[in-house]
Amino acid sequence: MGTYLRVLSLSDRCASARAIARAVQEADDRAQFVIDGEGEPAWTQATLCAGDPEEPFAVVERNPVAGDSLGAAEIAEFLEEMSVAKPARAAEWLKGYLGRVRTVYALQILHGSDADPGPAVIRAALDALCSDVGGIVQADAEGFTNEAGHHILWGFADGASGPSTMAVLNEDGSWTAFRMDLGDTEARRAFCAGQVPPGAQRLHR
Repeated sequence: MGTYLRVLSLSDRCASARAIARAVQEADDRAQFVIDGEGEPAWTQATLCAGDPEEPFAVVERNPVAGDSLGAAEIAEFLEEMSVAKPARAAEWLKGYLGRVRTVYALQILHGSDADPGPAVIRAALDALCSDVGGIVQADAEGFTNEAGHHILWGFADGASGPSTMAVLNEDGSWTAFRMDLGDTEARRAFCAGQVPPGAQRLHR
């Protein structure tokens, strides 16, 4: 099945396939963003590949959030998760944001995506989507980011480790961003309580 990365956008405008295609080719000149069906301006599915369209390493779907659509079902599922999500203040912020999402762009990461040039091309497509239509990112086994790309909820596996850029929501509605080691249990505890871990490297706003 593969894992998913999602851009949750407040815009109902279809992201520019040309902009995405240009971004992935800039990341690697072998890369292609291949639209299925009619194409621009209202594409609904595309693949990311390098050279051979029959061997994609990611599938990109555009799912509007309306009625009983797949996009609406995904948002409803995320909203259910917010009752136990931490930090609580960020979860409340995210509930409000999710209620305004109009389009879900789902990137299904397929077998072979970890080989060159997969990671760079997938990142380029994700960045192009965020740049064109705006939004936050949800990643399986990682959680959600804010619009600046900083992780705001704890969604990582218990065995996660390594540096990551996080942010906690302040009472005035601003974010404080910082870097922390995901494997540091004390830092995890502080983050889940909505606090900047002691000694964490704060980032400029």
